[in-house]
This record gives sequence, C-alpha cells and structure tokens, in this order.
Amino acid sequence: MATKLSDVIEQLPPARRAKIEAHAQELIAENMKLQDIRKARKLT
Repeated sequence: MATKLSDVIEQLPPARRAKIEAHAQELIAENMKLQDIRKARKLT
C-alpha cells in the first residue's frame, strides 16, 4: 500500500515542516506573479 504524503509530513520535525511550508508559500507567490504577467501579455 502506498504511503500518503500527509503521513510522511506528519512524521517530520516541526522545524522541517515549517521550512517546507515557507518554501511552498514562496512557490505559490511566484506562480501567482507569473500568472499576472501572462494575463497582462494575454498569453493565457
């Protein structure tokens, strides 16, 4: 049976989970900026 990502993340130390969450938020923000640029240039 496959292991769920949520189970793996739960087993990580709190500091590591915080670092992962911060990095995820950075990637989401970057993606939003790219979407805004594409919309402004009417690429998507």
